[in-house]
Amino acid sequence: MIYSQFISLLFIFIFYKKLLDHSGNPSEDLSITTAGMAEGEQMENTYPLTIEDAAAYTHLSKGYLYQLCWYGKISHYKPSGGRIFFKREDLDAFIYRNRRSADFEQGNQPCL
Repeated sequence: MIYSQFISLLFIFIFYKKLLDHSGNPSEDLSITTAGMAEGEQMENTYPLTIEDAAAYTHLSKGYLYQLCWYGKISHYKPSGGRIFFKREDLDAFIYRNRRSADFEQGNQPCL
């Protein structure tokens, strides 16, 4: 009996923690999950990414992302001075910087 109550409370705690991690207000997330899929997908792209989400999105390590933030090489947000958040557009801009064009794009003939 006590074990099942503990599991139930643990499940509720994890559920609300995930809701609060996204926006800080569980009612906003509940309205998104009850909305249509297309609207939910559009709203999902507007959420800021945490350091873990950004690491998964860019395939870079969390430590390297922290280092880039420290040296000011990547745009980020620290609203409360502790946690770091990213916008997908900023991460995309970082990933697609310093493009090197191929020889055929420059009009040069390859030296083979």
